[in-house]
Amino acid sequence: RAVKPSPASGFGNATAAATSVWTGNSARDEIIRRESSGNPYAVNPSSGTTGLYQCMPSVHACPALGDVAGQHAWSESYMESRYGTWENALAFHNSHGWW
Repeated sequence: RAVKPSPASGFGNATAAATSVWTGNSARDEIIRRESSGNPYAVNPSSGTTGLYQCMPSVHACPALGDVAGQHAWSESYMESRYGTWENALAFHNSHGWW
């Protein structure tokens, strides 16, 4: 996915941010890696999706760019309502290329 560079340096470094972009859950972290490469400022210029999980603002109330904690909270709610587990979300991503 195409993403714009972060306006802040060290966006994926846990020591540079109060909340790490990486969660320690391998399925969840793989979705982050595929969707944004760990960039909480990511914007897909063709779809308009944003953030770590590439939330679609035309459909969802997406957290602000750079709000790592908010993006994690949004994704947890979205994942639970749609897939039930991060492993199910990743399995869907594997077969569809999006989640």
